[in-house]
Amino acid sequence: MMPETNNQERHAELEVEELLSRGLDADLDRREMRKLYQLVAERVDLPARMGAMVETELALNRLGQQLSQPLPKVDLAAAIVATLERERGESGASDHAPHPVVQL
Repeated sequence: MMPETNNQERHAELEVEELLSRGLDADLDRREMRKLYQLVAERVDLPARMGAMVETELALNRLGQQLSQPLPKVDLAAAIVATLERERGESGASDHAPHPVVQL
């Protein structure tokens, strides 16, 4: 393959990626939308790629929702100290007590 042909193919693939991405965002004009439909009709790999992009977007949206929820405020050091004190009290400060489980 000649370098020029390789560059043309790369440019065409970048154009496809941009159309897919912008199509997912509903950011295409009528001409671009027709081009995307034409590409999808011509290339059997594009519907699966479009589906994968949608799944990725949905996963990222779910992750964003999870991260936007407030996390419980836990003072880890205080939780460890309280657990150690509770374990010592329950075990009678035995040297043979199992390792404590920190409860948050």
